Amino acid sequence: MKRASCGLLYGAMNTTKTTNLGRIARYLYERYGLISRLISADNEYDTLEDLISAGVIEPFSIAAIPNPFPTMTKLSLGEWPAPDAPLRMLPTPPEKMAKIGAYLIEGTTTIAELLHQDHIRKARKIGEDLVGKFEEEGIMFAKSAMSHYGHVQDFVTLDLIPRFSMLPVKWVWWTGHEYVGEDEATGMMRLGPGVVGKAATMKVPRKLGNNFHFVTYENIQINAQTHKSTRTTEYRAYFEPHADREMATKYWPAGVKLPVQAIPAWRAKFPDGYIPLTLETGIEQYLEFHDALSKAEKLVITPGALPLPESSGEASTTVVGQAAGAPAPLQPASASQPASQTRPPSRPSGGYRTPIRPGPPMRPPTMIRQPVMPPKATLEQQLEASIAQAKAAAPAVEAAIAASQPELPDINAVPVPVPPEKE
Repeated sequence: MKRASCGLLYGAMNTTKTTNLGRIARYLYERYGLISRLISADNEYDTLEDLISAGVIEPFSIAAIPNPFPTMTKLSLGEWPAPDAPLRMLPTPPEKMAKIGAYLIEGTTTIAELLHQDHIRKARKIGEDLVGKFEEEGIMFAKSAMSHYGHVQDFVTLDLIPRFSMLPVKWVWWTGHEYVGEDEATGMMRLGPGVVGKAATMKVPRKLGNNFHFVTYENIQINAQTHKSTRTTEYRAYFEPHADREMATKYWPAGVKLPVQAIPAWRAKFPDGYIPLTLETGIEQYLEFHDALSKAEKLVITPGALPLPESSGEASTTVVGQAAGAPAPLQPASASQPASQTRPPSRPSGGYRTPIRPGPPMRPPTMIRQPVMPPKATLEQQLEASIAQAKAAAPAVEAAIAASQPELPDINAVPVPVPPEKE
């Protein structure tokens, strides 16, 4: 089962997240003729109205639906509202699903807030009592407990995101707002996309492999002659972790998932670690790069392509596989099998399974006799040997010390009188 490629566009307000969802939809429609479905809990998606009117995007607003939990579950399984009844969900026929290129979901923050508010509005008890609730004119009002935050976080990160990623489409793109959360282990402040509460800030990037952080920069240019300043706004989609502008020690998470052989080309294309977002181009450049990888020559790995270590025994004549472009290894000819005969491919090209031909009998492995090492002496045995060695060397040490010292006079001896010299 092949899953869809997933991505996240998160950032502050007015950083062109929704606009770039439209760029993704336009690219998939112009390149493959596939439409995109938009599920939005945001306040508006006016920047996509032209694509919606053209039939490129099929929208569904869930900002005020009365039953968000079952509705989101059914949407993640491929169901879609009926044309005559927007709140009645129907399975998508396979022929219809084959024409869909992407699901565009806005977003991790607003959908989580919608689910959290549904807990409050219906005064649900999940694990613990509500902090407080009251009813007025038949309407229930309440204050949520910590268990509501935990349930919504788990529902979004462990339920919705994985299920949407298994839909039979090319891409699933989420959006999200910036959030200040906490590390699950240390409780330290962490930056990332928002859900509700602080615990899920680090979970969302782990669930969505391609994470782009959208940032706006204000460029100020001063005219040297008139001394007038010109302000322009620059939009960037970072795909590498980068420091916050105010908190230099805190980093915003970002990253992309590419084959290792494609990383140099991607970094050469965007050496600064971000995609410039202009009026002409945007995040669709990442989709173009993915498509270029799929059309490029793929890495071919066949069994037996890796070099084997040299052996002291006779080399085996069974050839399991061969690297692409490498010369064919020589095989000894025999009466039962001509030397020019080749083996069938390792994988059948048709709908049948090619039988495996048995190779020559394998020789038993050569046994290398290792030298038998004496058992290592215990600490007690080592201490006794050291003491015996010191005792044996003691006489020689004492003699060496005595020979090295000069002979000193005995201070306790009676002095011998010296006779006077004769005149």
